[in-house]
Amino acid sequence: MLQQVGVDNAELAQHRRADAVSVLAIANKQAQITTKAATETGFTPASRSRITLPVAAADKLDPWNEIAG
Repeated sequence: MLQQVGVDNAELAQHRRADAVSVLAIANKQAQITTKAATETGFTPASRSRITLPVAAADKLDPWNEIAG
């Protein structure tokens, strides 16, 4: 059917490659954004050590503090 409208296989393959490259570029950019957000909010092991909570607030928020002392 595509040959009837004047589109040959090489041209069709070129368009498919271009579409695949576009999709990969978008997916890679979104992966970078997601990784950066995860790092900033402490979801990665390396970034967890940078997030701190004041000691007084930690004692107040810890339910085991009342039980275990």
